[in-house]
Amino acid sequence: MAKAILLSTPIGNLEDITLRAKRALEEGVNFIAEDTRMLKKLMNALSVSLEGKNIFSFHDHSTKDKIDYFATLIEESENDFFLVSDAGSPLISDPMFPLLEAIHEREIFVDTYPGASSLLAALELSSLLPHPFSFHGFFPRDFKNAQLVLEGNGGVKTAIFFESPKRVKKTTRLILEKYEHLKVVLVKEITKMHQKVFHFSLDNINEIEEMNEKGEFVLLVDFRESHEMKKNFTPPELLSAAESIINSKGKKKSVAKLVSLITKQDQNEVYKMLSEGGSKK
Repeated sequence: MAKAILLSTPIGNLEDITLRAKRALEEGVNFIAEDTRMLKKLMNALSVSLEGKNIFSFHDHSTKDKIDYFATLIEESENDFFLVSDAGSPLISDPMFPLLEAIHEREIFVDTYPGASSLLAALELSSLLPHPFSFHGFFPRDFKNAQLVLEGNGGVKTAIFFESPKRVKKTTRLILEKYEHLKVVLVKEITKMHQKVFHFSLDNINEIEEMNEKGEFVLLVDFRESHEMKKNFTPPELLSAAESIINSKGKKKSVAKLVSLITKQDQNEVYKMLSEGGSKK
């Protein structure tokens, strides 16, 4: 039975092709590509002959029937199949995962020829704490979903996202305005001629507008100060406020004090919101 091999390609600089990946392109027969034109362009750039190659297309809009077709094709083939995306890993924010699931279900052996990674490169360039980190794909378009990530980060110190050039300024400003303690690093055009790293916080938020947004971006959020805020919160104050609520049988003033300590909101504003939301005791 043939193997399914995840083949990583350069993310910008052609010289990042691995020797194993180049040999696979030269000697391989069967390729399933996110964009057949991009794969052929890569082969031409590396002086790899297209003669005798079977290059199939698989993308985000491929149907369940097509997934089953390719899984069967690999299962019945004598030659290995290489799964290739436009750049980088065919699994990271690329469309190959549904096909890979179907391949696993048929117990087809899966291998990987790893290569350049925009995630790890961005992490290295950011100077942020390298672990623990989390990767979330593209930044959520719905801010309610973004809040779940930005507020529920647990022990993660650095969160990594992709973001489109059309939204990167808006997203960066949104994060810094909503969460004043966070910092954002943008890494642009990784491994390419115009590679740049930008560090933003609330202190220099207006410099975002000076940035040229053309290109591909990886967005990193620094949660370290957020964790320090939680760590430095004084437990006795919280315990005292909770005890006050118990003793006062839940009066709004005591509740407002506790909520204020936890959320850092003004106690009077919290009390006002509680009073407007229900009858006074």
